[in-house]
Amino acid sequence: MPLTQELSISRMSGKPLIRWAYPYEGPLIQSILQSQNVALADMADWTLPLGPYWLVAVLDEPVGCVMVNPGQPVGRMEWLTVIPTLGKKQYATTIRDLCYAGLNTLKSQGSQFVAGYVSDTYEGWKQIIENRGLEAHEAGTLYLGRL
Repeated sequence: MPLTQELSISRMSGKPLIRWAYPYEGPLIQSILQSQNVALADMADWTLPLGPYWLVAVLDEPVGCVMVNPGQPVGRMEWLTVIPTLGKKQYATTIRDLCYAGLNTLKSQGSQFVAGYVSDTYEGWKQIIENRGLEAHEAGTLYLGRL
């Protein structure tokens, strides 16, 4: 599946629509990241066109995002973020749907494994990930540097 193709996850019965971000939606991704105080939000120039790697969850408006980088044998999912003002059930549903859309994208692009960083501040997310069969490996430090 090309990364420009629409995903087949549709919005029904309160579930978010998961779609690819448009190249001009950098400021939208930035605002979602800022809603959870993600440092990357204030480090990057979000006015530049986005690469084809961001998925966006939309209810009545965009409420979440995740960056998906296919690779063989290892693909990556990073910066999974959902705005904090959603109700508990909608928040969990949005996280779940973004995760599954990202995993399906990686699988369709030939990735055999998924890797990603989960902050120690997201204990609940660690539990969700481990309940889905993923294992923690190689604790370390996330480095970000401007190129």
